[in-house]
Amino acid sequence: MKKYPLDKLFDTNTEYRTRPRSCYVIKKIATNDTAEVTVYIDDKELTHIIDKVAPLHTINTNLNKPLDLKNLYLVVPPDTKFKFSGTANKLVKCIGDLIRLDVGEALPADLISRFRAQHNHYLTTIIGDTVGTGTSWAANGEITLDSFEPSSAEKYILNHIIGVNEVQAGVDAEAEGDVAVLFYLDGAPLDIEESGEGYLGISRYSMPMPPAETTENLPFSLENSPIEVGPDHSLDVKARNVSGAALFATTEAQYKLYTVCEYYKFVAGA
Repeated sequence: MKKYPLDKLFDTNTEYRTRPRSCYVIKKIATNDTAEVTVYIDDKELTHIIDKVAPLHTINTNLNKPLDLKNLYLVVPPDTKFKFSGTANKLVKCIGDLIRLDVGEALPADLISRFRAQHNHYLTTIIGDTVGTGTSWAANGEITLDSFEPSSAEKYILNHIIGVNEVQAGVDAEAEGDVAVLFYLDGAPLDIEESGEGYLGISRYSMPMPPAETTENLPFSLENSPIEVGPDHSLDVKARNVSGAALFATTEAQYKLYTVCEYYKFVAGA
């Protein structure tokens, strides 16, 4: 077996197939598609990405990097078809290992095991809807940016980057500390509950998506404090006006949440 660096571009909406003795191990992935891209390997739906979260290039207006799949890397075994479904004429970049097997050599057991499990356990991006505050957003008013409600056969683990894109700026302009992001697990807040302990929630300014030179250089991440949403539980991510007065008297603000998380589907007998 020989291993070479994989850093390769692929067209969206094009079916590819590895050669009989070639294997791709995709450890990082990126795209220039401004809409959602879905990865298919062996006709099975896997990771979802978008340029805001996983850009082809790290530049001043988007300081994110290709999405690091960590231990949930994707395996394309020999003689296996794969595809990236998205907007026409866009690109996907895969970074990792290109493996060439010798004649008669089998794929290593760890890669076979990962391939068999990956369609039930992978890292993905969940994109919320655009949500508006309404004009004259009342003090302590909340809007739901996204909700995670796995079925009895699923769970989500939020353990990667997460951020809020300001789709439309409100007027009068929002200032630092005016808007907070809060997490509610089964309705219970995962934060302080009184402003006497400090500002409620996480400042929206600390969670830009994408991070940029003009906002915040570092993406916000839940890697060190993951939130697990088990079967038949719910997680709501909300934005709250914590400014102490009404906001956006003339034009509403609009936000969209981008969450990279681990998705797990329970398989009977597994």
